[in-house]
Amino acid sequence: MPVKYHINEENNFLYVKVVDSLDREDMISFEAKIIGDTRVRPGFTALFDAAAIRVDDIDQNVANVLLDMERIYPERFKDAKRALLVSHNMGWDFITDFAKEADGNNLVFFSLDVALVWLGMKVEELPKL
Repeated sequence: MPVKYHINEENNFLYVKVVDSLDREDMISFEAKIIGDTRVRPGFTALFDAAAIRVDDIDQNVANVLLDMERIYPERFKDAKRALLVSHNMGWDFITDFAKEADGNNLVFFSLDVALVWLGMKVEELPKL
């Protein structure tokens, strides 16, 4: 899978890094994995870093599937704070639509530094993936 992640249970922080192209099946599989991972608790903070990749087959339909998956477990995403880091050429419509519709506080960023400021973190605090 082109997605690596680390969970800091102490801080309830999820760091996700996409390291290769990403398609519909990858997104759905990863979402299911996170939903099922009990180390990710309600009110988690997350950085989803997809700035270095290209997106294949990601569109509004995928956003709707992911949102439907999250709505089955609303308590898992209640009060979540997610920074979604993308490049300018990544599926902008998909990611902004997801950020607007998902539970919690979600913003899209083009800069890692700005995303980390919003999360209240420093780059040194990110685990190596």
